[in-house]
Amino acid sequence: YFVDDVIIDHQVLENAMARLDELANPLLEQRIIPLLGGSGVGKSALMKKLVKKRTARRSEEIAVNAQIVPAVFYEVEAPDKGEFAFSSLYRGFLGEIGAALVDRTLPVVEKTARDKSIRALAVEQAGRRIDADALKERFIRNLVERTIEMACLDEAINIFAVGRPRSERERLALLKAQAGKLKTFGNKTPTTL
Repeated sequence: YFVDDVIIDHQVLENAMARLDELANPLLEQRIIPLLGGSGVGKSALMKKLVKKRTARRSEEIAVNAQIVPAVFYEVEAPDKGEFAFSSLYRGFLGEIGAALVDRTLPVVEKTARDKSIRALAVEQAGRRIDADALKERFIRNLVERTIEMACLDEAINIFAVGRPRSERERLALLKAQAGKLKTFGNKTPTTL
């Protein structure tokens, strides 16, 4: 029995990691790269090792600015029941990167003063229940501002939990909507998922 994860280097793992590292180049187009395979073939091990490699590669930058997070490994939790809620992904991911006061996230609103418009926190909403849109905006902002090159979402299949749709057509529409949300992250950020 092992207390910690043990990853044994193997040429197949090394080759896959090199290829994935190449595909997830932040200078290329934004990407969503699915890793598919049976249980125990090494998908999670591959992602964890790649996160360590990417973090080590930028260790000097991180020493100067601890806000830099080159790569993150996050396990997407399955919903307890019903449809997957992206707010759980936003909350968990923000917690994983050490974002402060995640449960105190305030919406960003457009405010106007003297003919100038600025985006500011809606402090008047402090104490209210956290808003999923505010979490989403904070999640996307962190992907960009913290220069996250790669977000490894383990068990990402959970994102496609759509509850109990009434028909196959509704199920497909829900799946398409969930995939569209993921695509948004790729379109709005330089992060590879």
